[in-house]
Amino acid sequence: MKKEITEANRIEELEIQEQINNCLDEFRSFCFDAGAGAGKTYALHKSIEYILQGKGKNLRNRNQKILCITYTNAAKEELINRIGHNSEVVISTIHEFLWNFISVQQRMLVEQNKKAIENEQAKIKELEDKFLKKHSLDKNVFEEKISNEQFLNVFYSNYSKKATPFKTPVINYDVFFDKCFGSVDEFKKVVRSVNKLDSYQEALEKHPNEIKVEYNPTRNRDDLAKYIISHDSLLEYCKNIIEENNILQRLLVNSYPYIFIDEYQDTDKKVIDIISSAKEYASNKNKKFVVGYFGDSLQNIYENGVGNLPKKDKYTLIRKKFNRRSTHQIISVIGKIRNDGFNQKSIYKDNNGDLCRFYLSSNEVDLEKFLKQHRLNVNTACLLLKNKDICEKRGFEKLLAVISETPRFSGGNRGNLNSEFLQKNEQYIGWFFREILSFIKFIIRIFDDNSTVNKLIDSTSKSTSHITFNELSRFIKAIRHELANCETMALGNCIEKVNKIDSSIIRKIFFIDHKVDDPMSFIKNSAFEYLYFQNGEYSEFLDKFFEIKFNQFKNWYDYIYDENIHTGISYYTLHGSKGLEFENVVVVLQDDFARKKDYCRYFFSNFNNTRSLNNKDQKRFNQVRNLLYVACSRAKEHLYVIYETQNYKDSNLVKNIKDIFPIVEDINTN
Repeated sequence: MKKEITEANRIEELEIQEQINNCLDEFRSFCFDAGAGAGKTYALHKSIEYILQGKGKNLRNRNQKILCITYTNAAKEELINRIGHNSEVVISTIHEFLWNFISVQQRMLVEQNKKAIENEQAKIKELEDKFLKKHSLDKNVFEEKISNEQFLNVFYSNYSKKATPFKTPVINYDVFFDKCFGSVDEFKKVVRSVNKLDSYQEALEKHPNEIKVEYNPTRNRDDLAKYIISHDSLLEYCKNIIEENNILQRLLVNSYPYIFIDEYQDTDKKVIDIISSAKEYASNKNKKFVVGYFGDSLQNIYENGVGNLPKKDKYTLIRKKFNRRSTHQIISVIGKIRNDGFNQKSIYKDNNGDLCRFYLSSNEVDLEKFLKQHRLNVNTACLLLKNKDICEKRGFEKLLAVISETPRFSGGNRGNLNSEFLQKNEQYIGWFFREILSFIKFIIRIFDDNSTVNKLIDSTSKSTSHITFNELSRFIKAIRHELANCETMALGNCIEKVNKIDSSIIRKIFFIDHKVDDPMSFIKNSAFEYLYFQNGEYSEFLDKFFEIKFNQFKNWYDYIYDENIHTGISYYTLHGSKGLEFENVVVVLQDDFARKKDYCRYFFSNFNNTRSLNNKDQKRFNQVRNLLYVACSRAKEHLYVIYETQNYKDSNLVKNIKDIFPIVEDINTN
């Protein structure tokens, strides 16, 4: 049954949009704060429509555009679908827009890159000096030895082996290196780093006409010597260039008098700084320019987001407290989780539903049994806290098990699993994993009969764009034949088979220089460099990683790029559920998460005690609160939270939980 909006709420919602419209008319920058399910994208859509209706002709006459910056490609596509393609509107992710804006400023980009190279040179020289002093080595002799081509062949051909099998051939090649070993990892790092110095120096000495800075959106790391930059460097370069250059600030203001930032809480602070510099320029020059930030600071769940908007008091604050998604009961619970007095309310007249239920258990709950008992078999999302659980449910648990052995994803770095491995914003996925995903995408497209020629060309080498249709057909047929059983094949075997058919594809996907004779060794060394595993299990790890079945990687790929809401039961991490909505949501919590034994307990235990927390503890509390708020606010009709904890008899903890959830049930005896 269609829900009815009360007349009073309809008028109030229109008045909220009118506040935004007034800011647009008067060129007053604003911050639109709205909780989960409020319709932020709708408000953004209506704001763009309002400008086009009233000022569209002026924009065309002045060759100006509305700029809307989104956090993800999925958000970008959603807005484009709502608005349609319009020449007066630029809807873009921040990296895409900034590169289009700054790429013509090659002189300034080159200057920034040279500064970055000089900084790297200084770091390497400091690293080398400490190493030479520690081992009492002569600098000239050491540099001559490690730059020898024959040595480097020995070095890299044994690079991924454990300590002794690596050291033996290096020392056999030249006994000089016997006195270089304390830590094998330290030696490898010094050799790799010092051998970059010559290429860095050559890069600095190149004639300006020979240099062009390039940004590759599919690559997540810099190659400074080749003037290729990554996402983070692009933001850094743009911030430095635009903040220091009034001409570019003027160009930004004159070209885009209306700038909207979607999901501001997830936006990098450097982006906020760039926009602020343009805003300040416009103010000083009395230019007509308005910035609108749309978001909710309590939905910030990643470290790279700004969270609270800096200098928020400098903006007109507009709040929308309506919720268009959830029942009264769910809105009440998520409002208590927020605990900030925001007080969302349903926009609908009659929006009652079932009470939200909270279950305490000292044991791991049989989730399949729980779903059957509650008849949750359609449009249901199970949001799991533990990465191990979600990987098992989505079918890539073996991949998780192998990478969890590496220093990049173990111990104090376990949080990288969410930020680099399970991250659904592809721009922030770890650089080596991004390359693996590109390979998986290529194979998927090859086997997809609906793939267009453009999609295939985009996945393959540049030379593919020049081949005939018949040649392309033979190429596709060859790969389909060789990889007919790819789902049960090892990843390494798949890569090698494609490499034999056309090595240029593998070289493009994994950014391999054509001087490299053995692409597979290069890829394995890249895996080693990225994952940086230790404890001597080098070669064993590489074998484990590249022997993982292709199907595991495909299931991981499906999880990362899954933008569809399934009609049955689907599984997500709490982080990965952001931006989605479901009729039914089951959230499963445990205390042991992110190397903390009391991750969730800390939130529940301190729920009524936040005023006594210091800044560090408040930040810790807020991290859990924001994540729990995002997860629970995905529910439209029914919300169930299962909390597996040994502290289920803690009276203070239970009392605080009951202050949030109307029904708290101990299911240990069930």
